[in-house]
Amino acid sequence: MDEDSDSDVSLINVDFANPQIDYHAIRNLLSELFHSSSPSLYPEALTDLILGQPLVGTTVKMDGREGDPYAILTVLNMTIHKDHPSIQALTSLLLSKSQPTNPSFHTTLQNILGPNANPSQHIGPVLSERLINMPVQIVPHMYRMLVGEIKWAIDDNEPYTFTHLLFISPSHEEAQLLLSSQPNSSSRNNKSKKLRPSLSSGGEGGGVFSFHSEDEVIEKYAS
Repeated sequence: MDEDSDSDVSLINVDFANPQIDYHAIRNLLSELFHSSSPSLYPEALTDLILGQPLVGTTVKMDGREGDPYAILTVLNMTIHKDHPSIQALTSLLLSKSQPTNPSFHTTLQNILGPNANPSQHIGPVLSERLINMPVQIVPHMYRMLVGEIKWAIDDNEPYTFTHLLFISPSHEEAQLLLSSQPNSSSRNNKSKKLRPSLSSGGEGGGVFSFHSEDEVIEKYAS
């Protein structure tokens, strides 16, 4: 890290590398991305699938090319690999997650991922994960690199011409906080405001939020 004594700006040297030698670290990042659902996705097989495509995919390292990656961004072709166990498991996961929360999106996913999907449609799940201490500023550079890698792969007649890109976004749900008046213990005439959690509407805050701030930007442009 290079620090200018006359400025608060810090520079961090990072390496953008091909993920071929990073099996264990990539598997760990995938486990973070899918969290409790990770074991059902055959993470070892999914990692092998990522490592098996040398033209597409980028990792970010801070300890030289031999160090562990702190971030990964890649895309797979679910149509080409539809019989791969991890892709079948990912398809099942996406359909099961979308059905109770967003029926219309679930129908869309059924049309492009289900058994009766048009084989001419090529679906690319974009897999992005980084350690919590990696700044979001690296993300635009990684996406620019991914776009370039996809273009180069297409020029080499590789199957990366996608009809749909599917962004996998880890998220968390927060309860809404409702304002309720509770009697103050010192006087019945004085009222104090207390916050209590609730999932009903009409409160403050609440909702589903992405862990990655860039996903909230991507969502604005996604269908």
